Amino acid sequence: MHCNGRDLGFAQRADAKDSEISEGQVVLTLSGRIQAENVAELQRFLELERVGRGLILDLKDVTLVDRDAVKFLARCEVGSIELKNCPAYIREWIEKERGHKQSAKIAKVLSGHWHSVGTHTRCFSARS
Repeated sequence: MHCNGRDLGFAQRADAKDSEISEGQVVLTLSGRIQAENVAELQRFLELERVGRGLILDLKDVTLVDRDAVKFLARCEVGSIELKNCPAYIREWIEKERGHKQSAKIAKVLSGHWHSVGTHTRCFSARS
């Protein structure tokens, strides 16, 4: 796959092209499948394109993604890359991935909190 004259190595599974550059933002249109094998190369490409300007990923022509691609897209949003025309199933999957991360963080905090409370209680009991 080529974008701005660069071969992204996506074969025919995914395609990307700059569709417009305006007001300091680049709109990169992705199409086809985005899979784990595409994520690293796409990440490198985005780092090059993003220097000094905003970036928008247009997903209107994306047909299939795997979990690694969804995690990548979620990281893009956290990193202030806008996802435009994101298909509903991808948006829902991204939200579920975020929910899993939040649940894991909450569980870890609660686990530590209850462990601390338990330790404090044992110390308190030892003093009695």
